[in-house]
Amino acid sequence: MLKFVVWIAQKVSEAVDQEYYSPDAIKREMLDISMKVESGEISEEEYQKKETELLDRLSKSDNSEEAE
Repeated sequence: MLKFVVWIAQKVSEAVDQEYYSPDAIKREMLDISMKVESGEISEEEYQKKETELLDRLSKSDNSEEAE
């Protein structure tokens, strides 16, 4: 039973990582923050910080795809 629970936890973790580093998910977030900065919902500084984080994730995503 414990092995099954560990296996499920690993599968969930893998799925979360795949979504987190998914280029499509990152692009959706980039669009979202672009809309938020244009509407004044977030500041330019917040936008730049989040954009940098997203570009770092995208870079890591690209690197992991090349390794496979």
